[in-house]
Amino acid sequence: MTHPFLFHPQVAPWFKESADALQLTLFSELDAPIREVWLRHEPDNEEYLVPMTAVSTRDRLQVWQGTLPLHKGQDIHLYCFKCLTDEEQWWLHGAGVSSAMPPREQHFRFNSLHQPPAWVQDQVFYQIFPDRFCNGDPSLSVKHHEYEYRGKAVISKAWGEPVSRHEEGHGACEFYGGDLAGIDAKLHYLQSLGVTALYLNPIFDSPSNHK
Repeated sequence: MTHPFLFHPQVAPWFKESADALQLTLFSELDAPIREVWLRHEPDNEEYLVPMTAVSTRDRLQVWQGTLPLHKGQDIHLYCFKCLTDEEQWWLHGAGVSSAMPPREQHFRFNSLHQPPAWVQDQVFYQIFPDRFCNGDPSLSVKHHEYEYRGKAVISKAWGEPVSRHEEGHGACEFYGGDLAGIDAKLHYLQSLGVTALYLNPIFDSPSNHK
């Protein structure tokens, strides 16, 4: 069963916080036969349904908005969206879209006390597994059989050589030589892609290739 496109951005200007409420926005396909959208929450373990209003259209999208009350004494606020057509219902939540109401662990959530730094919302992140990105300084590379990790000798592989099959159990012991020097050498390339922030696999000292 194909579900309609539904999207709920949790960033400004589509997500606005005041002292006692959140103004939330949901986007749906303009051609989808959705006649009603409800914002569902349960601040005292009882279901509350807040009507969403169709406020505008943007290209091929219908824009819906509604207000979620922030109840005093609660730090974590859970919510999801219920979209009704003449024949079926669709739920939008943190795990995607479903035809049945999601369990609470999949609801969207807002922490009124702890928020990520504001600058994070506007970044384009690029995740890097350093060992597999770029070898900027071969003198730093792990040597073949230089030491053992969990009873297996580490393996030094040529750049581009295939990784071992999972069942061989060498995954964390295989090194291609990627390093921080390689990331530094590629910063201009990453910037040309529009990347504004890097997320690196852990890079603390470790005998495994995940660091």
